[in-house]
Amino acid sequence: YTPYTVPYFDNPYLDMLSKTNWFIVPVLWLPFVAFQLWKSLNCAYGSIQVTSQGFSIGILFWTLLEYVLHRFLFHLDKLLPDHPIALLVHFTLHGIHHHMPMDRLRLVMPPILTIILSIPVFQLAHGLFHPPLAYSFVAGAFFGYVCYDMIHYYLHHANVLKIYFRELKRYHIAHHYKNFDSGFGITSKLWDYVFGTVLYLDESK
Repeated sequence: YTPYTVPYFDNPYLDMLSKTNWFIVPVLWLPFVAFQLWKSLNCAYGSIQVTSQGFSIGILFWTLLEYVLHRFLFHLDKLLPDHPIALLVHFTLHGIHHHMPMDRLRLVMPPILTIILSIPVFQLAHGLFHPPLAYSFVAGAFFGYVCYDMIHYYLHHANVLKIYFRELKRYHIAHHYKNFDSGFGITSKLWDYVFGTVLYLDESK
C-alpha cells in the first residue's frame, strides 16, 4: 500500500505512458461519445428512438463487459503461463492496481489501452447492427466505460455519498482486501448476482 505514485518502469517514457490523470478519461472520451451520437442521428434511417435504443443497449453491454474483463482477464492469475512477458502484461493491466490500490495515476485506464481493448467492440457493433444503431451502441458502451472509470476512481479517492456509493465502496474495498476472487462489479453488483460471485460483507453469510 502506498498513497503516492512510485516509478514502475526504468524507462521514463514507458513509465509516463503507464500514468493517467483521472480527468483525461472524460475530457478525451465524452467528445467521442457525442460524435458517435451525432453520427447515429445523421445516418440514413437514423432517429432519436433508434439512437436512444442503441445508447441504452451499449450501456448495458458495458456493464457486462466490465464484469467479464475484471473477472476473466484482469484476474487470470491461476491460468497465466509462467513467462515473464505474460506476467508483465497481466501486472500492467490490473496487478499493479491490487499492489498499489491508492496510486492516483495508475487507476484509470491509459488511453492507448482503451483504444486497443475497444477495437473488438467496434467490430461487434458494426458487424451486428445497421449504422445508426451501431454508432449509438458504441456511444453507450464508451459512456458506460467513462462512468466506470470515474466511479472506480471516486470509490478509491473520495468521501463518497451515503446514497448508493457508500455501500459500493465497502463492496469494492472488500474485493481488494477480503476476497479478490469475488465481487467483480464496480459500478453495480448486477452481474455478480447473475453469475453467483457476490461478495457478502456480512461475515455470517
